[in-house]
Formats: sequence, C-alpha cells, structure tokens
Amino acid sequence: MKSLEYSTKKLLIDISRICFWYRKNFYSFLDSCKIPKTFYSHLWKDIYKQDIMCIVFEAIERQQKWDLLDNIISNIYKLKVTNSDGLPDLKRATEILQEFRNHIWNDPIEKEIQKRNSAQSRIEYEKSIEDNKSRKDKIEKLKNRFIEIQKNIGTQRAWYELEILFFDLLTLEWFECHPPYRTDHEQIDGSFKYEKFDYIVEIKWTTQQAGQNEFSIFDWKIRGKWQSTRGFFFSINWFIEASIQKYSWDSPRIVCMDWSDLYFCLENRAIFHDIIQHKVDALVRKWQIYCKPNF
Repeated sequence: MKSLEYSTKKLLIDISRICFWYRKNFYSFLDSCKIPKTFYSHLWKDIYKQDIMCIVFEAIERQQKWDLLDNIISNIYKLKVTNSDGLPDLKRATEILQEFRNHIWNDPIEKEIQKRNSAQSRIEYEKSIEDNKSRKDKIEKLKNRFIEIQKNIGTQRAWYELEILFFDLLTLEWFECHPPYRTDHEQIDGSFKYEKFDYIVEIKWTTQQAGQNEFSIFDWKIRGKWQSTRGFFFSINWFIEASIQKYSWDSPRIVCMDWSDLYFCLENRAIFHDIIQHKVDALVRKWQIYCKPNF
C-alpha cells in the first residue's frame, strides 16, 4: 500500500500552517486539489489548518486516493505567496516553499505527463518502424510482381497486370483512386486525385514508344472534361520526343511517367507522391509534360 513519507508529510503540514493565513484561502486551495469536502466538513470550524491537512492525509491513505495526493503536491509545488496573502512571515513562507520544491525535485503531475508523453512517443516511434518495414515489404512484393510482368512485355496480359500493379501502388501510398472503368463512349484506365485535380490515367505497354497517335487520342479525352481534370500518361517504353514537344504548349494538361519513374518507387528510392509533385511542378511552371525525376 502506498503512503506519504514522513518528511514530505511534515513539510506539507508546516506549509498549510505557514503559507495560508486566511482560512478561506486554505479551503480554496483544497478545492483546487479536488479534495472532497466530506474529508473535513464535519470538523470544528476553528480547527487549525495543519490539523485539517493531517485529517485529509489520513482520508487519502485510508481510501487510497493517490491522485488527490498528487494534486496537493503539484499545487503546493506551484504555489506562490505574496504580500496580499496577509502572511505574518512572508520570508519564511517563501523559504519553506522552496525547501519543499528542493525536497520533491519535480512536480509529480508534470513528471507523470512527461512519462506518459515519453511512453507515447516510444509507442509511436516503434509503430513508425513497423509501418516502415511493412511498407518496404509491400514495395518489394510490387517490385517482384513487376519483374514477372516484364516477361510478358507487349501482351494484353502484361498491360492488364501493370494496371493492377499501378493502382496497388497508389493505394499503398494512400491516394484516392479508382480502377479502370468504361463509359458509353470510352475506356478509362482508371483515375486518381492529387491536390485539387482529378487525373485520368492512360497506361501503355507496347514495344514502341508512345507517339503522336496515342497523345492525340488521350488529349481528346482530357479536353472534353472539366478544367479540374488532367491526364496521367504512363508509357513503359518512354515517349517520342517530337510528341512531347508538340503537347508541351498551349496550357498542357497531361503529365507523363515512364518505366524509370516507376522503378524509382519500386526500388524505394522515392515515393509516388514526390514523383507526381515533381512532374506537376514542371507542368505548371515550365509547361513541360515530361521531365525526369532529380532524386
């Protein structure tokens, strides 16, 4: 069973006598410590303040209300006395409060808060390590899947599996995204949201570089939608330079990504968020629909 050591108890009792001249101040102090009035309301009104404190301690120890004890110690630790308190010996009151602080060393409630914060920080740190390891494991699995997909380059199966892998990557990085879908007029390879824009995805995995024809069709899809819609053109085998130049003017709305950009993510050298941010910056500031990452 926990109890208050004698030296600490004696200091607190002396403080109740020396640092509280007005009885109403002493009762206000007990209220601030959340001491139930039932602990002392039955006592004679003219009983000494130090005797009231002794009875309060007895009730705390009997009922094991250790949080109340910490409240008393913490509030005494923070207590300041001034001339307005009407104390006959302000100097002695100040000295005994400092003596108490030196004896206790730390505010128990602040110490407990720091302890809990430290424990919470450790929990969060350990969780971040676990989350990071989990992410690395998942990225590694995506990379292995991509290596397997490459064995079927240029086939319908490879294109389909690449679509799934791409959106698995977006999901892993907490992007709001939607898998491929078809409207009455067109096939959409999926979409995702980044900042205030919706990005319609176009994925090409052919043995040839994406060129004029592919850009023309995709640009037509984008131009027919709201200004808040952009295109995200993902071509494994890069792009024909002339097509890049042609569509990098007149308020471009397409962002391009190739095999090397994807591999930055799958090798855990960059996250997709950084990739798309770098490319969008180039689109907005330089009207470049295609740029290499500088990670």
